[in-house]
Amino acid sequence: MIKLDTLLPIELYAKNKNLTNKDVIGLGIMGKLDIFYAFDGDSLVIYEPISDLYKAHDTKGNIIADEGCIEIDYFPQDLLPITKEPLSLLYTYNQTELINLVRGNTPDGFIFNQMLDGENRVVDTSKVFIDPDSLRQKPSIPIAQGIEEFTVRPTKTSLKVIGLLMTHLAKSPKYASGASPNKSQIKELLLDLAEEFDVNSYGLAKVDERLLSDALKHIESQKN
Repeated sequence: MIKLDTLLPIELYAKNKNLTNKDVIGLGIMGKLDIFYAFDGDSLVIYEPISDLYKAHDTKGNIIADEGCIEIDYFPQDLLPITKEPLSLLYTYNQTELINLVRGNTPDGFIFNQMLDGENRVVDTSKVFIDPDSLRQKPSIPIAQGIEEFTVRPTKTSLKVIGLLMTHLAKSPKYASGASPNKSQIKELLLDLAEEFDVNSYGLAKVDERLLSDALKHIESQKN
């Protein structure tokens, strides 16, 4: 079992290899390096079978028993492998949320159920560690080119769609900040809509304001 004292902080590993943090994350995305998150607090994660077996609830609707569920307790300094999708978020935005890492480690045959404590905990490079013995063959092409197919980057068309919808919403004073769309209010609207329509809010917090900013910048560049 990998232990924290056998790993290197990403900054130190990058310095030793004459790489940037982004290069190191890129190697992880390409499957060339094993990268881990070290918990800095307690968390309980529950995965349920895809078959959705019997659930028991208390009077408030909280799950109190779930036959066949996997419950995992995490404590400070416990390690969690960071899979490609959250790595690509780290690569693009320099941070992601802990719940994204937890979802990426869902066991086969199960789906993520809930996380108690820390689902919105921000994961940045200060909590990322590298297994120095895991480096596999280095890519023969530049790292940035090699990870292009894996990084989570919105297409220009999707940025245009998001930007147009934001601009339309900004016609209402509630969603405007001066002459521009209010990104914070629009993000809150998205979270409210996810709750209203019972849609998982995964990916709708923290980093998404940067996505909204990118959409607005793209719209400005597309004006006739």
